[in-house]
Amino acid sequence: FFVFFFGVVVRGGGFACFGLFFSLFALTAHAQSEPINVIVSLPPGGLTDKINLAMKAGLEQAGYKTNLVRFDNCKGLEKWGRDNPGKPAVFEYLLGNTALSLIDPQNPAACDIPLSKESVLAINYQSQIQACSLRPVREAIDLWRTGKAKLGITASPAINGPMAEKIVADVNKNIQVIRYNGNPALIQAMISREVDFVGQFSNASSVIAAGGTCFFTTAGIGKAAKNSQISLDDFRKNSPVAGIGYMSVTMALNVDSSTLRPVVVDVIDKHPDLRGVFNSGADIRGVAAGQSSDQQFKTVESYLSFFRK
Repeated sequence: FFVFFFGVVVRGGGFACFGLFFSLFALTAHAQSEPINVIVSLPPGGLTDKINLAMKAGLEQAGYKTNLVRFDNCKGLEKWGRDNPGKPAVFEYLLGNTALSLIDPQNPAACDIPLSKESVLAINYQSQIQACSLRPVREAIDLWRTGKAKLGITASPAINGPMAEKIVADVNKNIQVIRYNGNPALIQAMISREVDFVGQFSNASSVIAAGGTCFFTTAGIGKAAKNSQISLDDFRKNSPVAGIGYMSVTMALNVDSSTLRPVVVDVIDKHPDLRGVFNSGADIRGVAAGQSSDQQFKTVESYLSFFRK
């Protein structure tokens, strides 16, 4: 804080030594009295919770005071922003919430958090959807291409349904999408053969641990081949949903984005839960991958273009 406020005071008109000291003290005290609110917008235990707690720890390590705020959904986050204008906040945000507001603005799970190159500090990761099955791979691929089958997905986040529906409409209209309340129920449906396939939107480790194989991805042919999968591009060139999946960002309100952004990028680079996401196939994007904040925001806009009518 000292270096930052010293520059501000000098540019503001050159206080005397005592005045400078007093101003530094007052400004620092004000900064400490206004902690950054780290807002979790999904129930505890999931990746959103882990990313937010990692960001909270990173901010504290960098010298910021923080305050943890919890909600079960993004509506709580949206309301908090309306009720607390001017309050500093940092939070992980799945852009699928905004995507849902573009597809179905009246959906009770749709949220519209203001996005800008300043409010988006960093892209945490981008993933593509995978289809997995207990069936032998060749059999699964054949059924996926032409058969009548069921694809299980988790009902939350609510954007999962529209994304899965878009994919099966593009690949095989005979596949029915079934929604389950939580990943444990989804995995059990796979094990009991209640569904033929399960859709995974970020980390497929639980499917693999249960004996499943992920054979299909919306990622490009090159990435699919590295993972011994078939790509959506193998079904249809220039598909409107090629690459579709999750994009997670860390957002900030009422803070100096340029100061906090390096803290967030450091967390993305080092945190084990995010390293696990990357090791499972998610991509590093945005400033964490060397883009400028302008380029990063174009990447965000490109992702949302999947869902604009």
